[in-house]
Amino acid sequence: PVPGGGHRMRSRLLMKMRPFGGLALNDDNAYMTSDFKLDARYQLTEFRLGGKMQGMPVSARGERQGEKLRMSYTLAVLKGDLLVDFPPDATLSDMFLPYQGGGRLEVGKMWKIKMLDLGNLVMVGKSQKVELTELYAAVVALEKPPGRADLPPAWQVEVRRYPTDKDWTYLLWVDEGGT
Repeated sequence: PVPGGGHRMRSRLLMKMRPFGGLALNDDNAYMTSDFKLDARYQLTEFRLGGKMQGMPVSARGERQGEKLRMSYTLAVLKGDLLVDFPPDATLSDMFLPYQGGGRLEVGKMWKIKMLDLGNLVMVGKSQKVELTELYAAVVALEKPPGRADLPPAWQVEVRRYPTDKDWTYLLWVDEGGT
């Protein structure tokens, strides 16, 4: 909670990128920080992202303008601005964390995500622009994360490009505390 109403969510992420393939760069780390501000109705009012993806600095910021989201981004020497549809019930995520909290998880819960897709900027042959991509998430089980017998059971969340896809795009586990 923040003084005057509303909320603020912050996250930090450090991830090794080599297992995901793509270009083999000297620095295989992705380091991202995010700061999201929400109003009293839990709707996004503004956000900031910053960090490095495989050695390249990246930043993005945006603010809600009614049912639109005005965004600007910078990746190394590439810069741009976007104005995209962003209805009141939309969920914005950076490209690594599809669950930002809010609402309890349970098997069968599903939601649509508008994801800030920075990956287009670092993939060869892509459109070379930042886009908002829609993804679909579903909680499919409550189990111990694989290879982590020391941890309590967590919610297994599958993320798909389309809700009817048989295979998930990526998979994550979220504990009761939202980690």
